[in-house]
Amino acid sequence: MKLAVILPAYCAEAYLPECLDSVLNQTFRDFFVIAINDASTDKTGEILEAYAAKDSRLQVFHLPENKGEPFVCQFAMDRSEEHTSELQ
Repeated sequence: MKLAVILPAYCAEAYLPECLDSVLNQTFRDFFVIAINDASTDKTGEILEAYAAKDSRLQVFHLPENKGEPFVCQFAMDRSEEHTSELQ
């Protein structure tokens, strides 16, 4: 079973590249990342899409309006359940 990493992001362009580099460069490789752009008004979505184009373990979702961390985390957990059921 793969490990799911949940990454909620809202206006995170200042530290998002460092975060993604750190997560994606782990020596443990059997994981996937579910990143949710919570309607950011900066370049968060563009950064996430650029990284997803280079690494298939990163799945990106964009919310049309800001929903807040509890909603985003539940949304990601629901997506992780869908992803793991596809792998079985």
